[in-house]
Amino acid sequence: GNIRKSPTSMDSFGLVLLLLTSASCLTVKPALLPPPRSIATPSVATKTAPFEAAYGLHKPRINEPRMAGTDSDTASRAGAALQMAIYDDARQRSARAPRRWPAARTWVLAAAAAAALVQCDLGGLLAAYNSALHDWPFSTKALSTGITYVLSDLTAQALERRAVASSSGGSRQGITLSAAGSESKLRVGRALRFGAVGLLWVGPLLAGWFQLMEHFVPGRSAGAVTRKLILDQLVQGPFMIGTMYLLTGVSGGLATGRGFGRSLRQARRTAEQQLAPTWVRSVFVWAPVQALQQVFVPLQHRVLVANGVSYFWDTYLANKMGGEDES
Repeated sequence: GNIRKSPTSMDSFGLVLLLLTSASCLTVKPALLPPPRSIATPSVATKTAPFEAAYGLHKPRINEPRMAGTDSDTASRAGAALQMAIYDDARQRSARAPRRWPAARTWVLAAAAAAALVQCDLGGLLAAYNSALHDWPFSTKALSTGITYVLSDLTAQALERRAVASSSGGSRQGITLSAAGSESKLRVGRALRFGAVGLLWVGPLLAGWFQLMEHFVPGRSAGAVTRKLILDQLVQGPFMIGTMYLLTGVSGGLATGRGFGRSLRQARRTAEQQLAPTWVRSVFVWAPVQALQQVFVPLQHRVLVANGVSYFWDTYLANKMGGEDES
Protein backbone atom coordinates (compact mmCIF):
# COMPACT_ATOMS: atom_id res chain seq x y z
CA GLY A 1 0.00 0.00 0.00
CA ASN A 2 2.99 2.30 0.56
CA ILE A 3 4.54 1.60 -2.85
CA ARG A 4 4.17 4.62 -5.13
CA LYS A 5 3.22 3.82 -8.68
CA SER A 6 5.25 5.52 -11.35
CA PRO A 7 3.40 7.33 -14.12
CA THR A 8 5.93 6.10 -16.60
CA SER A 9 6.48 2.57 -17.80
CA MET A 10 9.07 0.47 -15.97
CA ASP A 11 12.46 0.10 -17.58
CA SER A 12 13.93 -3.27 -18.51
CA PHE A 13 16.01 -3.54 -15.34
CA GLY A 14 13.00 -3.15 -13.08
CA LEU A 15 10.95 -5.59 -15.17
CA VAL A 16 13.65 -8.28 -14.96
CA LEU A 17 14.00 -7.78 -11.22
CA LEU A 18 10.26 -8.21 -10.65
CA LEU A 19 10.15 -11.32 -12.85
CA LEU A 20 13.03 -12.92 -10.96
CA THR A 21 11.50 -12.06 -7.61
CA SER A 22 8.11 -13.46 -8.67
CA ALA A 23 9.74 -16.68 -9.89
CA SER A 24 11.40 -17.12 -6.49
CA CYS A 25 7.92 -17.43 -5.00
CA LEU A 26 7.48 -20.69 -6.91
CA THR A 27 10.87 -22.15 -6.09
CA VAL A 28 11.58 -21.06 -2.51
CA LYS A 29 11.42 -23.73 0.18
CA PRO A 30 11.31 -23.09 3.94
CA ALA A 31 14.19 -25.53 4.57
CA LEU A 32 16.47 -23.52 2.24
CA LEU A 33 15.86 -20.17 3.91
CA PRO A 34 18.85 -18.95 5.93
CA PRO A 35 18.24 -18.69 9.66
CA PRO A 36 17.57 -15.11 10.74
CA ARG A 37 19.97 -13.39 13.07
CA SER A 38 17.11 -12.03 15.14
CA ILE A 39 14.29 -13.81 16.97
CA ALA A 40 11.54 -11.68 15.49
CA THR A 41 10.03 -13.01 12.26
CA PRO A 42 9.64 -10.27 9.66
CA SER A 43 6.28 -9.67 8.12
CA VAL A 44 4.89 -7.31 5.51
CA ALA A 45 3.21 -5.13 8.12
CA THR A 46 6.38 -4.56 10.17
CA LYS A 47 9.20 -2.10 9.52
CA THR A 48 12.06 -3.13 7.31
CA ALA A 49 14.70 -2.95 10.06
CA PRO A 50 14.31 -6.56 11.34
CA PHE A 51 14.35 -7.85 7.77
CA GLU A 52 17.45 -5.86 6.90
CA ALA A 53 19.19 -6.90 10.15
CA ALA A 54 18.40 -10.58 9.58
CA TYR A 55 19.34 -10.79 5.92
CA GLY A 56 21.44 -7.72 5.20
CA LEU A 57 19.10 -6.59 2.44
CA HIS A 58 18.52 -2.98 1.60
CA LYS A 59 15.05 -1.69 0.89
CA PRO A 60 14.83 1.93 -0.25
CA ARG A 61 12.62 3.98 2.00
CA ILE A 62 9.46 5.57 0.71
CA ASN A 63 10.78 9.13 0.89
CA GLU A 64 14.22 8.30 -0.43
CA PRO A 65 14.94 10.41 -3.55
CA ARG A 66 15.07 8.29 -6.62
CA MET A 67 17.48 8.58 -9.51
CA ALA A 68 16.26 10.84 -12.24
CA GLY A 69 15.02 9.18 -15.39
CA THR A 70 14.74 5.63 -13.94
CA ASP A 71 12.15 3.54 -12.13
CA SER A 72 14.67 1.19 -10.46
CA ASP A 73 13.79 2.46 -6.98
CA THR A 74 10.15 1.46 -7.52
CA ALA A 75 11.23 -2.00 -8.66
CA SER A 76 13.56 -2.36 -5.68
CA ARG A 77 10.84 -1.44 -3.22
CA ALA A 78 8.38 -3.80 -4.90
CA GLY A 79 10.94 -6.61 -4.88
CA ALA A 80 11.81 -6.10 -1.20
CA ALA A 81 8.15 -6.08 -0.18
CA LEU A 82 7.50 -9.25 -2.20
CA GLN A 83 10.54 -10.95 -0.66
CA MET A 84 9.27 -10.11 2.79
CA ALA A 85 5.86 -11.59 1.94
CA ILE A 86 7.48 -14.75 0.54
CA TYR A 87 9.67 -15.16 3.61
CA ASP A 88 6.79 -14.66 6.02
CA ASP A 89 4.60 -17.17 4.21
CA ALA A 90 7.40 -19.73 3.98
CA ARG A 91 8.21 -19.49 7.69
CA GLN A 92 4.57 -19.93 8.60
CA ARG A 93 4.23 -23.00 6.37
CA SER A 94 7.43 -24.42 7.86
CA ALA A 95 6.08 -23.98 11.40
CA ARG A 96 2.79 -25.66 10.49
CA ALA A 97 4.42 -28.68 8.83
CA PRO A 98 4.88 -31.48 11.46
CA ARG A 99 8.16 -33.32 11.67
CA ARG A 100 7.27 -36.97 11.68
CA TRP A 101 9.23 -39.81 13.21
CA PRO A 102 11.30 -41.33 10.40
CA ALA A 103 9.99 -44.74 9.34
CA ALA A 104 13.54 -46.01 8.86
CA ARG A 105 14.36 -45.25 12.50
CA THR A 106 11.28 -47.18 13.62
CA TRP A 107 12.34 -50.23 11.65
CA VAL A 108 15.88 -50.01 13.02
CA LEU A 109 14.63 -49.88 16.60
CA ALA A 110 12.22 -52.76 15.98
CA ALA A 111 14.99 -54.85 14.45
CA ALA A 112 17.30 -54.10 17.38
CA ALA A 113 14.60 -55.08 19.87
CA ALA A 114 13.91 -58.31 17.98
CA ALA A 115 17.62 -59.14 17.86
CA ALA A 116 17.92 -58.50 21.60
CA LEU A 117 15.02 -60.86 22.28
CA VAL A 118 16.55 -63.55 20.10
CA GLN A 119 19.89 -63.27 21.87
CA CYS A 120 18.35 -63.40 25.33
CA ASP A 121 18.28 -66.69 27.14
CA LEU A 122 14.64 -66.62 28.16
CA GLY A 123 14.94 -69.94 29.95
CA GLY A 124 17.89 -68.66 31.97
CA LEU A 125 16.09 -65.43 32.80
CA LEU A 126 13.01 -67.33 33.97
CA ALA A 127 15.19 -69.65 36.07
CA ALA A 128 16.92 -66.66 37.69
CA TYR A 129 13.54 -65.04 38.35
CA ASN A 130 12.19 -68.24 39.93
CA SER A 131 15.29 -68.48 42.11
CA ALA A 132 14.89 -64.90 43.31
CA LEU A 133 11.18 -65.48 43.73
CA HIS A 134 11.89 -68.45 45.98
CA ASP A 135 14.34 -66.53 48.18
CA TRP A 136 12.67 -63.08 48.23
CA PRO A 137 9.09 -63.46 46.95
CA PHE A 138 7.66 -60.04 47.85
CA SER A 139 10.84 -58.10 47.09
CA THR A 140 11.20 -59.73 43.66
CA LYS A 141 7.61 -58.96 42.70
CA ALA A 142 7.89 -55.41 43.99
CA LEU A 143 11.17 -54.78 42.15
CA SER A 144 9.84 -56.11 38.86
CA THR A 145 6.79 -53.88 39.22
CA GLY A 146 8.95 -50.82 39.96
CA ILE A 147 11.10 -51.44 36.87
CA THR A 148 7.97 -51.82 34.75
CA TYR A 149 6.61 -48.52 36.04
CA VAL A 150 9.83 -46.64 35.26
CA LEU A 151 9.86 -47.98 31.70
CA SER A 152 6.17 -47.18 31.28
CA ASP A 153 6.64 -43.58 32.36
CA LEU A 154 9.65 -43.08 30.09
CA THR A 155 7.61 -44.46 27.20
CA ALA A 156 4.73 -42.13 28.05
CA GLN A 157 7.08 -39.14 28.13
CA ALA A 158 8.52 -40.09 24.74
CA LEU A 159 5.01 -40.27 23.28
CA GLU A 160 4.13 -36.93 24.88
CA ARG A 161 7.21 -35.28 23.37
CA ARG A 162 6.41 -36.71 19.96
CA ALA A 163 2.85 -35.40 20.16
CA VAL A 164 4.06 -31.93 21.18
CA ALA A 165 6.66 -31.89 18.41
CA SER A 166 4.04 -32.88 15.83
CA SER A 167 1.56 -30.24 16.96
CA SER A 168 4.15 -27.45 17.06
CA GLY A 169 6.08 -28.46 13.96
CA GLY A 170 9.12 -29.41 16.01
CA SER A 171 9.86 -25.80 16.84
CA ARG A 172 11.82 -25.35 20.06
CA GLN A 173 12.73 -21.65 19.73
CA GLY A 174 13.39 -19.71 22.87
CA ILE A 175 14.55 -22.65 25.01
CA THR A 176 17.86 -22.04 26.71
CA LEU A 177 20.37 -24.69 27.69
CA SER A 178 19.60 -24.23 31.37
CA ALA A 179 15.88 -24.67 30.73
CA ALA A 180 16.53 -27.81 28.72
CA GLY A 181 18.64 -29.18 31.55
CA SER A 182 15.93 -28.52 34.14
CA GLU A 183 13.39 -30.17 31.85
CA SER A 184 15.60 -33.26 31.62
CA LYS A 185 15.86 -33.46 35.42
CA LEU A 186 12.10 -33.11 35.72
CA ARG A 187 11.52 -36.01 33.34
CA VAL A 188 13.92 -38.31 35.20
CA GLY A 189 12.38 -37.35 38.53
CA ARG A 190 8.89 -38.04 37.23
CA ALA A 191 9.91 -41.52 36.02
CA LEU A 192 11.59 -42.32 39.34
CA ARG A 193 8.54 -41.16 41.31
CA PHE A 194 6.23 -43.30 39.21
CA GLY A 195 8.62 -46.23 39.62
CA ALA A 196 8.63 -45.72 43.39
CA VAL A 197 4.83 -46.03 43.39
CA GLY A 198 5.17 -49.37 41.63
CA LEU A 199 8.01 -50.57 43.84
CA LEU A 200 6.65 -49.55 47.24
CA TRP A 201 2.91 -49.78 46.70
CA VAL A 202 1.54 -51.52 43.60
CA GLY A 203 3.95 -54.49 43.58
CA PRO A 204 3.43 -55.50 47.22
CA LEU A 205 -0.30 -54.82 46.92
CA LEU A 206 -0.66 -57.12 43.90
CA ALA A 207 1.39 -59.87 45.51
CA GLY A 208 -0.68 -59.80 48.68
CA TRP A 209 -3.97 -59.45 46.81
CA PHE A 210 -3.43 -62.50 44.62
CA GLN A 211 -2.53 -64.61 47.63
CA LEU A 212 -5.52 -63.29 49.57
CA MET A 213 -7.95 -64.15 46.77
CA GLU A 214 -6.46 -67.61 46.33
CA HIS A 215 -6.77 -68.23 50.08
CA PHE A 216 -10.43 -67.26 50.39
CA VAL A 217 -11.60 -68.36 46.92
CA PRO A 218 -9.37 -71.31 45.94
CA GLY A 219 -9.62 -73.34 42.77
CA ARG A 220 -9.96 -72.78 39.04
CA SER A 221 -13.57 -73.72 38.53
CA ALA A 222 -15.90 -71.41 36.65
CA GLY A 223 -17.59 -70.26 39.86
CA ALA A 224 -14.30 -69.59 41.67
CA VAL A 225 -12.82 -67.69 38.73
CA THR A 226 -15.99 -65.61 38.39
CA ARG A 227 -16.00 -64.66 42.07
CA LYS A 228 -12.33 -63.73 42.02
CA LEU A 229 -12.83 -61.70 38.86
CA ILE A 230 -15.70 -59.74 40.41
CA LEU A 231 -13.69 -59.09 43.57
CA ASP A 232 -10.67 -58.01 41.57
CA GLN A 233 -12.51 -55.57 39.34
CA LEU A 234 -14.92 -54.11 41.91
CA VAL A 235 -12.64 -53.92 44.95
CA GLN A 236 -8.97 -53.97 44.02
CA GLY A 237 -9.27 -52.07 40.72
CA PRO A 238 -10.87 -48.83 41.97
CA PHE A 239 -8.83 -48.88 45.18
CA MET A 240 -5.50 -49.19 43.35
CA ILE A 241 -6.33 -46.57 40.72
CA GLY A 242 -7.51 -44.06 43.31
CA THR A 243 -4.46 -44.50 45.53
CA MET A 244 -2.17 -44.19 42.50
CA TYR A 245 -3.72 -40.84 41.59
CA LEU A 246 -3.20 -39.67 45.17
CA LEU A 247 0.39 -40.90 45.45
CA THR A 248 1.55 -39.58 42.08
CA GLY A 249 -0.23 -36.26 42.63
CA VAL A 250 1.23 -35.68 46.07
CA SER A 251 4.75 -36.77 45.12
CA GLY A 252 4.68 -34.63 41.99
CA GLY A 253 3.39 -31.63 43.93
CA LEU A 254 6.06 -31.97 46.57
CA ALA A 255 8.74 -32.25 43.88
CA THR A 256 7.56 -28.99 42.28
CA GLY A 257 7.38 -27.15 45.61
CA ARG A 258 3.60 -26.89 46.01
CA GLY A 259 3.56 -28.18 49.58
CA PHE A 260 1.83 -31.22 51.04
CA GLY A 261 -1.57 -29.66 51.72
CA ARG A 262 -1.96 -28.07 48.32
CA SER A 263 -0.64 -31.17 46.57
CA LEU A 264 -3.08 -33.40 48.44
CA ARG A 265 -6.06 -31.20 47.56
CA GLN A 266 -5.08 -31.12 43.92
CA ALA A 267 -4.52 -34.89 43.88
CA ARG A 268 -7.94 -35.49 45.45
CA ARG A 269 -9.66 -33.31 42.86
CA THR A 270 -7.88 -35.14 40.07
CA ALA A 271 -8.75 -38.54 41.54
CA GLU A 272 -12.41 -37.58 41.88
CA GLN A 273 -12.55 -36.47 38.25
CA GLN A 274 -10.53 -39.27 36.69
CA LEU A 275 -11.24 -42.33 38.85
CA ALA A 276 -14.51 -43.41 37.24
CA PRO A 277 -13.47 -43.13 33.55
CA THR A 278 -10.06 -44.67 34.25
CA TRP A 279 -11.60 -47.57 36.13
CA VAL A 280 -14.11 -48.24 33.34
CA ARG A 281 -11.27 -48.45 30.83
CA SER A 282 -9.31 -50.70 33.17
CA VAL A 283 -12.15 -53.22 33.28
CA PHE A 284 -11.93 -53.72 29.51
CA VAL A 285 -8.18 -54.31 29.80
CA TRP A 286 -7.80 -56.28 33.02
CA ALA A 287 -10.96 -58.40 33.20
CA PRO A 288 -9.88 -60.69 30.33
CA VAL A 289 -6.28 -60.73 31.58
CA GLN A 290 -7.24 -61.70 35.13
CA ALA A 291 -9.70 -64.33 33.92
CA LEU A 292 -6.95 -66.01 31.90
CA GLN A 293 -4.49 -65.64 34.76
CA GLN A 294 -6.76 -67.36 37.26
CA VAL A 295 -7.15 -70.33 34.91
CA PHE A 296 -3.73 -70.81 33.32
CA VAL A 297 -1.01 -68.92 35.28
CA PRO A 298 0.48 -70.31 38.53
CA LEU A 299 0.07 -68.12 41.58
CA GLN A 300 3.77 -67.25 41.90
CA HIS A 301 3.92 -65.94 38.31
CA ARG A 302 0.75 -63.86 38.24
CA VAL A 303 2.48 -60.62 39.24
CA LEU A 304 5.08 -61.18 36.49
CA VAL A 305 2.38 -61.72 33.85
CA ALA A 306 0.48 -58.72 35.18
CA ASN A 307 3.64 -56.61 34.82
CA GLY A 308 3.95 -57.61 31.17
CA VAL A 309 0.45 -56.32 30.43
CA SER A 310 0.92 -53.49 32.90
CA TYR A 311 3.71 -51.97 30.81
CA PHE A 312 1.16 -50.88 28.19
CA TRP A 313 -1.56 -50.01 30.70
CA ASP A 314 0.82 -48.08 32.92
CA THR A 315 2.07 -46.12 29.93
CA TYR A 316 -1.50 -44.86 29.60
CA LEU A 317 -1.70 -44.21 33.36
CA ALA A 318 1.64 -42.37 33.36
CA ASN A 319 0.32 -40.11 30.63
CA LYS A 320 -2.82 -39.40 32.65
CA MET A 321 -1.09 -38.95 36.02
CA GLY A 322 2.27 -37.49 34.99
CA GLY A 323 0.79 -34.17 33.91
CA GLU A 324 0.22 -33.30 37.55
CA ASP A 325 3.95 -32.91 37.98
CA GLU A 326 4.12 -30.14 35.41
CA SER A 327 0.91 -28.24 36.06
